[in-house]
Amino acid sequence: MFGSLKLKANKESVASFYDEFSKRLLNDYIRGNRRFNAAVELASSALSGRSGKILDIGCGIGVSSNACVELPGQYVVQGVDISPRNIEIANRLFARDRLTYEVSDMSKPLESGPFDALLLIDMYEHIPRSDWPGFNRVLSTHLAPGGIIILTTPSPLHQEYLRQEKPEGLQIVDETVEVADVIQLMQDTGTTLKHYSLETIWNTNDYVHLVLEHDPKHLPAKKKSNGVGMGRRIGRKFRDGVVTALSTDSESARRKFVEQRLGVGWE
Repeated sequence: MFGSLKLKANKESVASFYDEFSKRLLNDYIRGNRRFNAAVELASSALSGRSGKILDIGCGIGVSSNACVELPGQYVVQGVDISPRNIEIANRLFARDRLTYEVSDMSKPLESGPFDALLLIDMYEHIPRSDWPGFNRVLSTHLAPGGIIILTTPSPLHQEYLRQEKPEGLQIVDETVEVADVIQLMQDTGTTLKHYSLETIWNTNDYVHLVLEHDPKHLPAKKKSNGVGMGRRIGRKFRDGVVTALSTDSESARRKFVEQRLGVGWE
């Protein structure tokens, strides 16, 4: 079954798959999703103390892009996705200052680059492995000097579990990102590993969180505050479901928000 998913994974079929996948993304937004919340917490921590432009690659319906606008730093955020339907929904849900959305498969450089941070939430594994060398070059082109890449992906353990036990949980392209692949990504983008962690979301060690930094500086350490950093506080609020789009801080409020923007019969 898994092999059959990958046979017809051209750009058109991938875009069509994610057009349909938008319904699941909307439900995840309304009900809350621990995997997504953990990824946003990582992003908020990695972006703390920074500023500039963020490119959210594979932004889906725009929830993660909108979350980045909420963070301190006055970021200008651009979300891109291969699915026209996802981008249509993103624009209807989260139109605001400092945030734009665009349909793109990232095969061509964006005129708005380079960016100070590239955000890839559960996205890298959905690119065919054969395309990774070219995609890595695209990432390098879009990453500004001193910028960071924030990447989350299912762990090899979790991908193997899905293949063996729940193949219906795999998407049209669902590769396994190994340590060697991360090393190659760093080499191709001129980045250094700043953060690596195995996270437990639904199963033990089922997700990998990475932050890669371009041209990191070797400077005297700043004195750490005794309090909890702003990025961590924001991240905790995302994790607990408090900070969400336009203060819609409960499942019922998020459902009402979606119905107001997309219509009652969106499902």
